[in-house]
Amino acid sequence: MSNAVIRRENLLRLFSEFVAQHQAQNPAAPVTGLDKAFAQQIQVHNTYLSGMKSGGRTIGDKMASQVE
Repeated sequence: MSNAVIRRENLLRLFSEFVAQHQAQNPAAPVTGLDKAFAQQIQVHNTYLSGMKSGGRTIGDKMASQVE
């Protein structure tokens, strides 16, 4: 498995955990806008996050460290 695949899977796992945590804290809150909130947390633009989630953008060493 390549680094790009592993990093993308890790990003998706972290995003899923972020969504689950948000839902646990605010069960009645809508899930809309969580992409933007997660992007702010990892300090990237939400369109860049979208590209990383879809596989359209690669996640390099620096970005992987930033996400961690």
